[in-house]
Amino acid sequence: MTNSVLPTTLNGLKYIKAEDLYKCIKNGHKTTLGIKGYSKQDANSTIDIGEGEDVVIMDMRGDDYIGGHIKGCINIPYAEFRRYDSQTGDYTNIHNFIKKSIIDKNTNNVNVVFHCAMSQQRGPSAALILSRILQEKEYEELITKTNINIMVLYKGFINWQQEYGKDEDVTEGYSRFVWG
Repeated sequence: MTNSVLPTTLNGLKYIKAEDLYKCIKNGHKTTLGIKGYSKQDANSTIDIGEGEDVVIMDMRGDDYIGGHIKGCINIPYAEFRRYDSQTGDYTNIHNFIKKSIIDKNTNNVNVVFHCAMSQQRGPSAALILSRILQEKEYEELITKTNINIMVLYKGFINWQQEYGKDEDVTEGYSRFVWG
């Protein structure tokens, strides 16, 4: 079990390698032994993720979602995920995600992995938004009860499809005509 890793800056984000996420999906969206979150800024800065923890995969792609996706992912285009409802004064989609994918899981450990095509903008930005919202007062009790690790898939779906696109156990709807 790890303590929650809730980054506050892009430099604080942790990344998970495609091969480690692959192992988690093959293990029923649960972590396997030896999985780590890595820092792009500091090779020595890692988090050890406990075995058997839940893994939630968030795909932030919009129109570029066609041609395949990681099996079991939740696709919410980035613009929808971060949409602010001025009438309620709320990020409704983010709060709904927290309720359905973290609170309702009723587990002590959740790893949320964000990605987009290359995991350079939408995936990392969404990870930071979720992290910042989870650090607000209304989620204080959740954070004390649940270890939540927020990570980004290193090199995004473009790298994923090169490595695992043809593996139907971990990738759904893959089209070689889209990806080459």
